[in-house]
Order: sequence, then C-alpha cells, then structure tokens
Amino acid sequence: MQTNEFLENFKLIEKHINRIGNFPEEKSFQSKVSELSKNSLIARFQEDLKSFSNLRNLLSHEPKKNGDYIAKPSDFTVSRIKEIHQLITNPPLVFPKFKFEVLGAESDDYLNSILMEMNEKSFSQFPVYENGIVKELINTNTISRWLFSKLEENGNILSVESKVADLINHIEFKNNYKFIPKKTNVFEAFDKFKNQIKNEKRNLDVLFITENGKQNEKVEGLITIEDIAEFV
Repeated sequence: MQTNEFLENFKLIEKHINRIGNFPEEKSFQSKVSELSKNSLIARFQEDLKSFSNLRNLLSHEPKKNGDYIAKPSDFTVSRIKEIHQLITNPPLVFPKFKFEVLGAESDDYLNSILMEMNEKSFSQFPVYENGIVKELINTNTISRWLFSKLEENGNILSVESKVADLINHIEFKNNYKFIPKKTNVFEAFDKFKNQIKNEKRNLDVLFITENGKQNEKVEGLITIEDIAEFV
C-alpha cells in the first residue's frame, strides 16, 4: 500500500536524522532538518523533507474515513521519498566513481613530453609533482599564457627547451585545488566547488582524491566541476 510505504520510508529517514544529529524523538522533524543545514545531504533535500513531514502529519493525525487514510501520497511522492532515503543513508562516494590514473609531471621534466602526452590522451590539465607530492596544477590556460610569453614580434614562437617548472609563473590562480578522501560522497564534493565560487568568486580547478585527503598521499583520481555537476 502506497501510504504505508511512504510512512515506513519516512520513519527510516527520521531514524537516520535522529542518529546523525543526536536528536530526541520528541523534537519536531522540521526543526531537526533546519538544524542540520550544514550537512550537505540534508540541506540538499530539506525542502522535500519538510514537504514529506507535512504529509506525514496529515496522514498520522487526521482521522481515517471508513478505515482508510484521508489522503494518499502519489506514485511520484512514494518514489521520491524512497530515492531520497537511499541517497541520504547510502550516498554515492567519489571513489571509485572518479577513480582513474592521474597523469602528471615532475617540475624538472621537459615540457615537450607532457604536451605530447596531453595531446595523445586528450586531457586538459595535470598536476606538477615534487618528490611525489602535488605542488601545483597546470591547465591549458596556463600553457596558453606561457605560449603568448614566447611570441616574438613577428608572431613566431621563440624556440627554447622548456621545463614544466617554466609554466608555474603563468598560473592564473595558484594552489586552486583541494584534496578529499575516498570516503567523501559526491554531494559533499559538489559543495566544495559551490563554496569556492561563493567565497572566492571563482571556480576551483580540481579536487584530488587520495586515501585520507592528504596532500602527501598518492592521487587516485580527480574531479572537475563539469564532471560532478553532470553526475549530481
């Protein structure tokens, strides 16, 4: 029965919210949701959750007519509360969703080799390592600015043997990346991009995925805002 299915999923959601917020049973559901506004998952679905609460109250407190509920949730509502229950209690993680080999270069590598690799494998940015630790991020905008700096007056490119380190001074926004642990869910990761735009008025280039979100750990994947926005 749709109504029972709706109420059962609501009960499971409230139990989960009580646990993560350490709330007493008697506290109103909408107050709990409001107090968890800094939780990326709860905040994302707070309007849905409050609407579910209103419907739950109607179903639970209004008298039945002829043994049946006075109102019934629609197919969409039942489907939606089941979906949100799953996303809140078992959200998809960034790993292994965004796991792949991250190609990078040491700062003293010659530039021509990494440019050829970028062309062959169609990637637009790469980390610069020093002793295996990420120190910077180079993207195609950085490379363009570096190329412009090498133009002669006649428009020809000055031919020089350059190294990856030569690109560092042409990075528009240095250290414009963050590290996140494997256990981060996709909604938390998406919020990092949103918060960067809100607080810094510019986009974050990438999120590097490591075991515990530490800079000195092996990079096991990376995420751009385009990657995760499409997924979310």
